[in-house]
Amino acid sequence: MGSWWKNWIKIGITNDPNRRNSEHNVLPVPSQLLKIITMPDRKIAEKIEKELLEVYYAKRINGANNKELFELNEEDIENLMQTMNSLYKKIN
Repeated sequence: MGSWWKNWIKIGITNDPNRRNSEHNVLPVPSQLLKIITMPDRKIAEKIEKELLEVYYAKRINGANNKELFELNEEDIENLMQTMNSLYKKIN
């Protein structure tokens, strides 16, 4: 990260990561997948997604027409990745 563009991050769930990856045309820069975690249940995934969207709510990109798109700094991204890695360890 940390390049000339901003650290725009999309947080969301999908039942088809390959399709979702091909749809990442909402950013003016190429997308990069940071983490995929297979959840045991869709309801659990939705709850985790909702919580993460609330945690980063103040950093949403206004006018993006996408409630899952955020501008995060390096510390935010590191914290998000630690959270995702912790979830992954608990599930697996």
